[in-house]
Amino acid sequence: MTVSNLHCDVCGRSLAGLAPGDDAADEAAGLGVRFAYHPGDIELQDSSGTLCGGCWAEWRRWLGSDRPGRCSVCGEESGRWQSLHLRRMGGSEHWRLCAPHAADLLNRLETVQPKFDRDTFRLPFADRTS
Repeated sequence: MTVSNLHCDVCGRSLAGLAPGDDAADEAAGLGVRFAYHPGDIELQDSSGTLCGGCWAEWRRWLGSDRPGRCSVCGEESGRWQSLHLRRMGGSEHWRLCAPHAADLLNRLETVQPKFDRDTFRLPFADRTS
């Protein structure tokens, strides 16, 4: 997938380009961070997300560190199909988000319309067990 709209998906800031990896200096220079997410099935991945360095830093603080099999935000157990999987393109880190925190993250994106109700949001494969 190509990214043709080089604006931050959260604050709308215009980006000078996309950072090739995990270099904070690139982000400080106005290069954006490209990210991807999917609901447990890589074939449904959306890899067109872009954030400015400031919004990515805010997300990183909110996400914390990867907790295998658990939501990165709250620590609740969250299996493959019950999670939104998020990663930075070109980076090695990845995170899982439970349904309420997935709704919170998706609702921050300008490109997601209509917004989700975090109390009723369900991931498409939430009932799948294998």
